[in-house]
Amino acid sequence: MRRFLQIYQRSLALKLIVFFFVSILVIFLFSDFVIDAIVQNTVLWYKIQIYRWIIIPFILTLFLFKMLRKPFKNYRITQESYESVYKNYRLIVDNLIDDYFFYRHEPGKPFVYLSSSVTNVLGYPKADFIINYKNIGAAAIYEGTFERHQFYLTEKLPSPKLELQVKTNKNNICYLEIKEIAIFNDKGEIAYIEGIAKNITKHKLIELELNEREKKYQTIFESISDGFLVLKDDKFIDCNKRILEIYECTLEELIMHTPFHYRFSPLTQPNGKSSRELAREKIQAALKGIPQQFEWIHLRNGKNPFPAEISLSKFTFENEDYVLAVVRDISTRKTIINTLKEKEESFKLLYDNIPLGIIHLNSELTPVTLNPAAKKILNVAEDSNNTQRFIELLATNFQGNNTIQHHVHIELSLLPYNKTLSLSVYISHFKKDENSIDYLIVFEDITEKKLLLSAYHKQESYFKEILENSRQILYKLNVETGNYEYISFALYHILGYTPDEFYRMSAEEIKSLLHPDDIQKANNIVAKMISNVNENENEFTVEYRFKHKNGTYKWLNDKYQIISSENGIYIVGNIMEITQLKEAEELIKKYRAQFGENM
Repeated sequence: MRRFLQIYQRSLALKLIVFFFVSILVIFLFSDFVIDAIVQNTVLWYKIQIYRWIIIPFILTLFLFKMLRKPFKNYRITQESYESVYKNYRLIVDNLIDDYFFYRHEPGKPFVYLSSSVTNVLGYPKADFIINYKNIGAAAIYEGTFERHQFYLTEKLPSPKLELQVKTNKNNICYLEIKEIAIFNDKGEIAYIEGIAKNITKHKLIELELNEREKKYQTIFESISDGFLVLKDDKFIDCNKRILEIYECTLEELIMHTPFHYRFSPLTQPNGKSSRELAREKIQAALKGIPQQFEWIHLRNGKNPFPAEISLSKFTFENEDYVLAVVRDISTRKTIINTLKEKEESFKLLYDNIPLGIIHLNSELTPVTLNPAAKKILNVAEDSNNTQRFIELLATNFQGNNTIQHHVHIELSLLPYNKTLSLSVYISHFKKDENSIDYLIVFEDITEKKLLLSAYHKQESYFKEILENSRQILYKLNVETGNYEYISFALYHILGYTPDEFYRMSAEEIKSLLHPDDIQKANNIVAKMISNVNENENEFTVEYRFKHKNGTYKWLNDKYQIISSENGIYIVGNIMEITQLKEAEELIKKYRAQFGENM
């Protein structure tokens, strides 16, 4: 209709121009100059002069009517056809079922028209959809639409289809495909936008499912560590990506070559046979329907050999026989096997040379193996029954023991020398199969260690007894924290405090027990200690008064040494009470002052 109007407008303008020139021509023909030249009859000339202003409009009106009659008739017919078509179009649009709905936007006015089929697609009545279109995810149908189409117009780009995900009145997901066209006014501006929304939910769900399946299969295919090859006769005609990684080559370097090509196999295999002959033999057997599985030495890019496990099987496609080859790089497996062999040898070396005895017992508590150290400790060479007596001595530890490891100490008398051993024994069990449990006994002869430990405890007891009965206080003080890390029990006899009471005291609390006249002396001592901590002469003696627990002050002689180590700076010393000595000195001073120096 718009095109028709444009054509009609151009045609009307042309006709008006023609009418203008015809009018000029008619007026010219009825001018005095023309009439005087043509009409000689005076009566006729007079009548023409009188009626020419009636004749001219009549002729022009008749000409104009004749000229515009057909276009107006065509316009009327076109207008009637357009109204009929538009009426049928709206009837179709309003009665579409399930899959489509139509809409129109004007600037600032969303959904000035909306087809009734929106109810069939989304379940909402027209009025409800227009009110709630933003809340159901359909905001993109209107928001930014005019700006978007203006951009397409400026950049001369076609309007693309849009996909939108909205909610139905039953809160289900519905996928819509949106196609819009912009309608322009005479000024070239966007007058309104018409759009059609198609329900593509079924297709979209199928597409998503297919994409998910494709992604799943693609992931599985790409994650397979084996290479796949298709052979026609003895030539490669297709492969997967993994095989190119295994051979370290490109597709062009692989296709239409043979498996025994110098880039992929050495001249001979480890059994001494030619790679060419052996490969053709395996392929022919596979083509006869006999699956083949074997190990093969391949080459990476014609240089680095590696072991591979090959499986060949026949398949038929379009009446032609092919061979599917599965290539598995087993170099890692071979490395692991060799490593396990090395570890097994190392374990055997350790098993044979470890100084700990190891005995493996089956579920019936019968020895399966004994390592050399176990035989030596149990003196099996002199009396083989020592092993059985050892197991019988441990019998109670095998009953109802569900722990992973059980540790016991036992005393075992050995024959024939009647020697008693002290043994530290670890018992662990493991399932050999579903119905039986085996035991592993690891033991150490600690007879000598036990004797040494006994001697150590005895010496420790003597030393502790000396410390506890000493009349001097031995201590170890951490300079950085100001706390005592050790102080002997003589503290109680001299000052009335137990060591635990001192451990709980802070440095400030201990400092407060000093005599007020000796506090400054203590500060000078600390400063001197820190300044001399790295010098060779770091032994000091100081005398000060310290408050007894009963409230009296005792004179103390503190002889100490500063020790610096990785763990910090410490003061180690011994304190002796000199209260009576100080009192005697004071008494002597008093008598000397009273009786003179020659008293």
